Amino acid sequence: MIIDRIFPKRFCNKRGFTLPELMLVLFIVTLMSALSFSGSKDFTRNTELTNLTYDVALSIKTAQSYSINVKGAVKPDSTITFDTGYGIHIENDSSYLLFADVASDKRYIAGSGDVLVATYNTPPNYKINFCAFYNQGGPKQDCLPPNGNGNGNIRDLEIVFNRPDPDASIRLVKESSGNFTGVTYNSVDIYIKTLDGTNSRTITVRPSGQISIK
Repeated sequence: MIIDRIFPKRFCNKRGFTLPELMLVLFIVTLMSALSFSGSKDFTRNTELTNLTYDVALSIKTAQSYSINVKGAVKPDSTITFDTGYGIHIENDSSYLLFADVASDKRYIAGSGDVLVATYNTPPNYKINFCAFYNQGGPKQDCLPPNGNGNGNIRDLEIVFNRPDPDASIRLVKESSGNFTGVTYNSVDIYIKTLDGTNSRTITVRPSGQISIK
């Protein structure tokens, strides 16, 4: 017969896929798709975290560069001063400021004469924390948020560079009094984290002005 010539029996008699086999294939395809999506999501999150970390480190480096290179700052009275340091001010976990320390008090206070150069906001799903380290009767830390191992509640972190040296002034402000802690810090670690805390990068700033990322 003609149909036998077109579809020989060796093809017509071949067994097809069974339902369990189809379900197994579907399961494998679904699993591979889920793993691929999860890996892509983790890669994107890690890339965003790394970029944010380098952005914060670059802002600190910019403050240092402005101080060393004597960048002029326009004061509230529209005059320009070249005799000023620059710094980074962190007072919450979602933003930080680059400022000119016109008041020369190594901290940023709105309305005190200091010049706000730029405000940086962290993207959604990321936050900034920090711990400053010192030795006083043993290694201690002053942190935001507090960890119970130092001076108690901390409000602000101030990293200020004063010309002509690249050295960093690392100072923290107490929540209770609004005054500096009065401690000389050996270094400060700035933690860039995802909101759930599962991923983080660290920027370390030392009094020598060295800035490193890990």
